[in-house]
Amino acid sequence: MIALRNGTPTFYVRQPTDTCRGQMYRDFAADDWFFEIDETSGDQLWSRLQTIVRDPSKAKAKVKSIMAGIETRQKRMVDAVRASCRSAL
Repeated sequence: MIALRNGTPTFYVRQPTDTCRGQMYRDFAADDWFFEIDETSGDQLWSRLQTIVRDPSKAKAKVKSIMAGIETRQKRMVDAVRASCRSAL
């Protein structure tokens, strides 16, 4: 998440002991940068990395799109909490 927030494409390689972070990648449309460690080969990772290296502007645009979606979700959540707080008063 820190890398994405700073505009850097990033992979998430999920291990079986990891928690919900993998679901977050799916939720914010970064599925193609998400890998299950037990189901992914080095060749698959390299292949996906090559697409980023070959077209970094496309990858950066994807990061911007991901972050825009996250910011929209965050705004909706904050608005819902504010509305709940107002109605509770």
